Amino acid sequence: MDLNAIKVFVHVVDAGSFVAAAEQTGIPKSTIARRIDELEASLGARLLQRSTRRSELTELGGGFYERARQIVADVDDAVEDVRAKQTEPRGVLRFTTSVLLAERYLGPIVAEYLGVHPRVELDMYLSPKHFDVIADGFDLALRVGPLKASSYIVRRLAPAPAYLCASPTYLKKRSAPTSVDELQKHDAIVFSASRSRETWRLDNDRGDQVNVVMDGPLVVNSHPIAMDCCLAGLGLAELPALVCCDALRSGELVRVLPKWSNASRWLHALYPSRHHVSPKVRTFLDFIAERLDPAPWDLEHPV
Repeated sequence: MDLNAIKVFVHVVDAGSFVAAAEQTGIPKSTIARRIDELEASLGARLLQRSTRRSELTELGGGFYERARQIVADVDDAVEDVRAKQTEPRGVLRFTTSVLLAERYLGPIVAEYLGVHPRVELDMYLSPKHFDVIADGFDLALRVGPLKASSYIVRRLAPAPAYLCASPTYLKKRSAPTSVDELQKHDAIVFSASRSRETWRLDNDRGDQVNVVMDGPLVVNSHPIAMDCCLAGLGLAELPALVCCDALRSGELVRVLPKWSNASRWLHALYPSRHHVSPKVRTFLDFIAERLDPAPWDLEHPV
């Protein structure tokens, strides 16, 4: 059944005649008459008694009108709701990210965003696991570091490099390496979930890149624990700037081979499609990008 024909029927009843309905809607009177005829034919019932000046509801038409009017109102409300949501951020925004990033940096940003956009509700799920955004019911994911190939749209939000670090205590015991070739002579704190070795992917400002396979006395899948052990002098560590920036600023840690780092790491947002991105997603990502420019872990821009 044609919803447009039902809407025309409601217009005719509200206006009182085909002529008045045509004047109010801009639809030709002949088109209105044809759609009413088609609607009655599909129902197999007479809805309106026509006269020259008036259109009167039949008994069946009166009952149909009451329900049709509500249906048309509900559809109009649904259309307006969708349009509003495409212009004003509103609704629940579900996203997932790491515990470390959220607890250290996102709290104030999230609070400020909700103050600016009170019709949005944020549902944050913190986990080291990389969830499938669509399959697990998220609007987006925030991730730091290298990404696996996927069909998701990826937006860079802020650089998040990793630095080679050591404590002054360790460097008193062992001479600091003067080239990447000397790194394997040192103990390393290995960040890994399952392996006893880690590959440090390093580049410099000249565009040179090297991969150095490191092993050492500790394998751990927690960057904060890796930093604690680095502070204790256990060995060298490749640490994300968002973990070690404060220790580097205070001098508790020292950058080793400061011309080399893993500068290819970024904070990324992943979401399903670049088409019809909802205002809540778009404004949230814009807000994060703005608040992280410069990022609080950027050593060139002290807090």
